[in-house]
Amino acid sequence: MVTINTCTECNVEKLMHARNMCGNCYKRVGVPKKECSNCNELKPHHAKDLCTRCYINLNHLDYIKKYQQNKKSVAQLFKDL
Repeated sequence: MVTINTCTECNVEKLMHARNMCGNCYKRVGVPKKECSNCNELKPHHAKDLCTRCYINLNHLDYIKKYQQNKKSVAQLFKDL
């Protein structure tokens, strides 16, 4: 169910995202920021006490590299035809 209320931060009547804030204010104020255990910067928390960039680099970088390599090899096959 969509609710249209007044945002508690900007006092404008908009669609509510969470915590009685619109989407813009929630991104700016509502997302909790913690110090990343890897890069020691104050950023929005993703998982395992890491920011988004560090989490992806530590846990999913091998999948990303494999996907890109497969994508390049398939493109090369079609290029040779």
